[in-house]
Amino acid sequence: MRRAYAQFWASLPEKRASGLEGRLQEIERRAARGENVERRIKLLRQQEPKLARLSTDVLRWSGQPGPKTGDNDIQASTVECSGIGWIGRDGQARCAGQYVTSKIVGRPK
Repeated sequence: MRRAYAQFWASLPEKRASGLEGRLQEIERRAARGENVERRIKLLRQQEPKLARLSTDVLRWSGQPGPKTGDNDIQASTVECSGIGWIGRDGQARCAGQYVTSKIVGRPK
């Protein structure tokens, strides 16, 4: 996935790549302040279809396993990005939107 994003960023002219990354970072900052960024995300997905396709593969990051709830039960969590999950030119996974944590509880097989 990181390779696909590296190729995506390299395929863009420098000015366009900087502008796009700046837009993603601005959405990320606004979401962190609690602003509604859904309209901005929708517009960005329409304007950047290749980014939108790549982002579907970055929407989930597995969290660290949580504490055991019993001898046979294991609790883990998945962190999902509610907006556009993306990998910046620095190689770091980011979220332009809100992070949503889902807990998964189950028994090992």
